[in-house]
Amino acid sequence: MILAELAKLKETLTAIHINRLVEEAFKLDTVRDDAFMMLRDLIYVYRKSKNESKQEAFLLLWNVIEKLGTTLYGDGYTEQLGKLAALFLEFDKKESIAAMNELNIYPFYEDLKTAEANFISVYNQKLDNDTQKNYSTIKETRAGLSPLIKDLLPTLRVLFALLIKAVTWAELL
Repeated sequence: MILAELAKLKETLTAIHINRLVEEAFKLDTVRDDAFMMLRDLIYVYRKSKNESKQEAFLLLWNVIEKLGTTLYGDGYTEQLGKLAALFLEFDKKESIAAMNELNIYPFYEDLKTAEANFISVYNQKLDNDTQKNYSTIKETRAGLSPLIKDLLPTLRVLFALLIKAVTWAELL
């Protein structure tokens, strides 16, 4: 059984490697991550501003960033999509746009929205391709392989323990 699951994994990894959209989605995700980090960091610069209007703008924007996660770029694709959609809902409000203009960072927000749109376009193409292909996803393959490996590990531990004892007994004799 384990050999069949490993063969499926190899087939899946080969298909993913061949699929150019996987690489393109990865690159666009990196661009999106960088755009988010740049916007986040530019907002954070104003945390100690002595200017009252800039401090208010910082607090409005930073509360949204903190609520959604300052490291949301580390989340998986789908979770990140959801969090960025929520961020866009908040940041597209008039008061948020005014706050970004106050901090002179609105163009960086637009960069993030563009990066997200580009990523979504390629990611959706990739999903469409994946549904048309006849191979398992990594998640499906891992789900089939994990229980088999979990069952195999205790058996291997016992086997290795017996082999070590056998060598020790042989040396004693």
